Amino acid sequence: MGSVDKLTIRAVAKEVGVAAPSIYLHFEDKAELVRAALSDKYDDLVARMAAADDAADGADPREPLRAQAQAYCRFALDNPGHYRLMFEVRQPRVEASRISGHLARHVSASVRAGFPRCQESGYVLSLPVAAHDRPGIEVLQAIIDGTLPGPPIARLMSFDLISVTAGSAVFELTPDEYHYNPIGSVHGGVYATLLDSAAGCAVHSLLPAGVRYTSLDLTVKFLRPVTTDTGQLLSTGTVTHLGKRTALTEAKLTDKDGRLLATAISSCLIIRD
Repeated sequence: MGSVDKLTIRAVAKEVGVAAPSIYLHFEDKAELVRAALSDKYDDLVARMAAADDAADGADPREPLRAQAQAYCRFALDNPGHYRLMFEVRQPRVEASRISGHLARHVSASVRAGFPRCQESGYVLSLPVAAHDRPGIEVLQAIIDGTLPGPPIARLMSFDLISVTAGSAVFELTPDEYHYNPIGSVHGGVYATLLDSAAGCAVHSLLPAGVRYTSLDLTVKFLRPVTTDTGQLLSTGTVTHLGKRTALTEAKLTDKDGRLLATAISSCLIIRD
């Protein structure tokens, strides 16, 4: 029918030649209707990706992943209309409890199944992928040890995670002139990035495998200016409260002599699938 907006219960009833009230007996709401209309296409996509995985050269563990990616792209080219409905069009809003069973998750599960083979063969995967099924503190320690890559923002801004314990994380940065604002001192966004990273990773260190988080807010107090003469900066985050749905954490930015340069308070949303 071209779009989710046109995929109404009455429209489907007219399309298949039945009375609209009978359609209501089978679908709870529009979201359920959309899911049913696309279920066979999700199944087709997963089947194509699984077949590609099975047919790939098993000598190189990366090949099955490449084959799955190619099968995914081929499906999109073969089914442009359905693909758009499946992945590009905003779906009807539903409660969180129904999202966990969405058919799109079977697609990502098909890909994730190939990741352990790569890791067992020594290939380093992207951090979000490798972090999914491991406790937070293990992921963070693996970044410090170098067995997992650090987040791209750390490479971009040249800072490093140097220490992690349960409920605490420490980042280090030595300021350079490319961190400067127009008035010749380190930009406030650099302060905020270091403080947010420490606060967030302190929370991450307490989370079990499969549980994620995201920052809800960050309140920063700038106390002293920073220049290249300041030298090494340390940003330390500490969790003050961890609940089922939210966490509270604080962070402080200090110089090599322990002088306090900035502080922050942050709250994080805990996301449990």
